[in-house]
Amino acid sequence: LDAATGAELGDDSRISDMGGLGNTSYVAHDPFVVYNSVHHTYLVVWWGTDDSGALVAGEREIFGQLLAGADAAEIGTDFRVSDMGVDGDPLSTAWYPAAAYNATDDELLVCWEGDDAAPSANTDQEIYCQRLDGATGAEIGANDFRVSDMGPDLSSTFAAQEPAVAWASGPDEYLIVWWGDDDTAPLVSGEDEIFAQRLAGASGIEVGANDFRVSDMGPNGNG
Repeated sequence: LDAATGAELGDDSRISDMGGLGNTSYVAHDPFVVYNSVHHTYLVVWWGTDDSGALVAGEREIFGQLLAGADAAEIGTDFRVSDMGVDGDPLSTAWYPAAAYNATDDELLVCWEGDDAAPSANTDQEIYCQRLDGATGAEIGANDFRVSDMGPDLSSTFAAQEPAVAWASGPDEYLIVWWGDDDTAPLVSGEDEIFAQRLAGASGIEVGANDFRVSDMGPNGNG
């Protein structure tokens, strides 16, 4: 769209290629777009189901596509970002991606809600992230590193969901926020609040307090 008027430029263009054409078993959902101000490109990320490699129908993972800033032409092909659980297990999921561009370190951070538990466990939704090279979209640093720690591990009672990500240029840090259910006293099961985690921009390493609470809705202990 024209930035000044909102008028359409060019035609609609398809970005994702999940599975084969005409096959309703493979889908792409909930896109998120971030602009790279250094290379003048866009990164579009989404959760989808694909038949590439050992993936099977219903196995949700995060995928991405780079687009040229001038005309939104695809750069390369769809690429996979997340690796939740083992390939071939539809209960190991990744969804609701969010992303931010870090102009200081020329990299992107993609975060999502995922279940990285043992095959077919489907018990523990937490927030995971992946750093990507700003120019190529190639993965850098630790693979699918976990950010949130809601409740005990492998517990289906507590979860972290639907992250949002921002980058601050001054301290070169990311802030990741999510809504979650935690058992840290005085909170109880079913009491959803907003939590956050700071990450160093150059490394993705956690900075400051772990999973600090942002919101205070109603009295503590009231689910």
